[in-house]
Amino acid sequence: MSSDKEKTQIILNTLNAYYNHGSRQRRFVKFPELRLGSGYSNNSQRRVDYFVIDSNAGNVVTGYEIKASRQDFLKDIKDPFKQRGARQYCNEFYYICLEDLIKREEVPLWAGLIQLQKAKYAPYNGYQFHIAVPSPYYEKTTPTWSLICAMIRKFEKLKEQQ
Repeated sequence: MSSDKEKTQIILNTLNAYYNHGSRQRRFVKFPELRLGSGYSNNSQRRVDYFVIDSNAGNVVTGYEIKASRQDFLKDIKDPFKQRGARQYCNEFYYICLEDLIKREEVPLWAGLIQLQKAKYAPYNGYQFHIAVPSPYYEKTTPTWSLICAMIRKFEKLKEQQ
């Protein structure tokens, strides 16, 4: 099978295909690999793999943590502070992986799980989304200026790449 880097790219490409499809392109503001602050404190150094704001639904924020290997997932859930920063700013938080990498019962209570299933007629990059565990909905913290600066920097960087 593919390397972890290739699996991660498949997941990123699928998320991009989903959020760039039709009217979603205008509705959602998305940030791949978003740093959670502009300074050098611990929280500012943390990143969320994919951060999405739904501008049509009250600015609901969804965070995705991409997992390409079981070892990475198991290491992640052993550190209770690893996802704290991302969850602070998200209404929903999902682990996202290729099919059968993470078991439903392993998912922490504060997270959801999306598994990408390869399908012949799948609409997004040859994959379809399967919500194996729905994410709980949480009220999010108001974004800090540090987060807003990080988002603007990321947006500028993404614009330069186009």
